[in-house]
Amino acid sequence: MIKVKTSHLPKYRLIFGSNHPDGLILMADNMNKKWKEILAKERGNQGVLFEFGFPDLTLYKGFDVKTDIMNCLPETGKGILLKSVIVKLIMKYGITFSEKEYIQKIREMENRELLVDRFPPLTEKSRKPVRSYDYDRYQITLSKKT
Repeated sequence: MIKVKTSHLPKYRLIFGSNHPDGLILMADNMNKKWKEILAKERGNQGVLFEFGFPDLTLYKGFDVKTDIMNCLPETGKGILLKSVIVKLIMKYGITFSEKEYIQKIREMENRELLVDRFPPLTEKSRKPVRSYDYDRYQITLSKKT
């Protein structure tokens, strides 16, 4: 929805479609960034104590991204690609979070609730273990820690 201000009725609606996960991730990230800019501009870049407006799902009770990340993982113990998890989360939460915010949550869960496997496991130059979450450069799979 395109609005002049968040309190106004939409001027028009933009419908996005893509048959590629990268398109969904890029569009959701751009929309998330622009939405945050619109809210900051309306507030005059001042912080707020209370706010309730689209797309802030964090204000609803029972909201837990960590649980939803765990629900994306197969029960069989097999891994699932990081990109697939991010796509599932975007499909559930829309533009509420950026890709970076999802990866930060996954990073917090690594070695506690999640096993993160990267291939190749070592960097090319220094031959040190890969710590990156760059799924375009490495094949990154997530699985439940047993």
